[in-house]
Amino acid sequence: LYGVISGYVRTSNNAAISDVTLAFSNGGGSVSTDTDGYYEQSVTYGWSGTVTPSKLGYAFSPVTKPYTNVTASLEGQDYTGTPATVYISGNIRTLSGVAISGVTVTFSNSGGTATSNSNGYYYNAVPYGWSGTATPNKAGYEFDPASRTYTNATSHQTGKDYTAYILYGYVSGYVKTYQGTPIPDVTLTFSANGETAVTDSEGFFEMLVPYGGSGSLTPAKFGLGFSPASIQLTNITSGLEGCEFTGFNLFGYLSGYVRTTTGNPIEGVTITLSNNGGIWNTDSDGFYLVVLDYGWSGRATPSLSGYNFEPAFKDYSGVCSDMQHENFFGSSAALMFPSNVRIVRSGSVLTLQWNSVSGATGYRVQASNNPDSGWSTLVTTATTSWAINSSASRKFFRVTTLQTPVK
Repeated sequence: LYGVISGYVRTSNNAAISDVTLAFSNGGGSVSTDTDGYYEQSVTYGWSGTVTPSKLGYAFSPVTKPYTNVTASLEGQDYTGTPATVYISGNIRTLSGVAISGVTVTFSNSGGTATSNSNGYYYNAVPYGWSGTATPNKAGYEFDPASRTYTNATSHQTGKDYTAYILYGYVSGYVKTYQGTPIPDVTLTFSANGETAVTDSEGFFEMLVPYGGSGSLTPAKFGLGFSPASIQLTNITSGLEGCEFTGFNLFGYLSGYVRTTTGNPIEGVTITLSNNGGIWNTDSDGFYLVVLDYGWSGRATPSLSGYNFEPAFKDYSGVCSDMQHENFFGSSAALMFPSNVRIVRSGSVLTLQWNSVSGATGYRVQASNNPDSGWSTLVTTATTSWAINSSASRKFFRVTTLQTPVK
């Protein structure tokens, strides 16, 4: 007499698993599942033992089934098979050991993908016995090795590392004048990362930029302007040549009028600029325009025989723009000092008197202890006399004409 033990071996999704060997202990023999995952096996009447399923690349639940004193057929003796997996893992870092996150490792032949974490670590489960390649990828990087090959993976694979190398784009070009003359020592700055390059004696520059970087490339050199002022670069992933700039000299400007205090233009006034600024003359409107090297510093001094000017000079530092209304006011030297200046003493009161001057709008009274220097203004007046209390035994006075500037 015999008993029959039968059932199915399927996955958790109810897919049949064929060629699973079920081993019956205690002389019970063995049997394999068919294409439907079905098996059946006859055992002797009263058989006792265990049944254990097995197939390479699968784990089964239950692992085994025990039987005692089988005296009848037993159906529905099913098992659930789960494909076994193999884990492949490793780290992705630069040569200096910096972890690279966000690297996608693609496993061919339906092996799936894995992404490195903040520590550069990745792992992936592939089917037992899987064969294929694992290829890392991240924009802006290349890897060594470029991929790894696996054949019939039946055990876990650890330490499958990759070395990442940062990729760069680069930009290059020339900076020259409109006439084609190279301009050295121009600093070019890329806004995305602040990277700079300086032109050589041929006006050539070249710089590395971050892979995929976008930003503006801007030239700079003191005293020069550039066309274009900057170039906008977008998504640089390789070499970008031919970034050309034209440099031109920048200038500072001084301009203004030289007039009398009554507003009349004074033609032919020489404006002398120190520090190689040159010599310039006023036109029939009393106007002058001075073109200076960018950043010029120095003194502008007006002069014309027979005239005195207010101010006598103007000092400048770092002229880098258009400075207008730099006016001077001239007066005839003959009007500077009134005639017949005299002092009348009455006790401690000194009265200064002088003759009026045609064209003068007023007078400035100055005093000093030295006739050659140290003059200070005491008063300005429209009259031709002025009194002061003074007990000094010695004092020098002078009187000059005043004119109201017209601006």
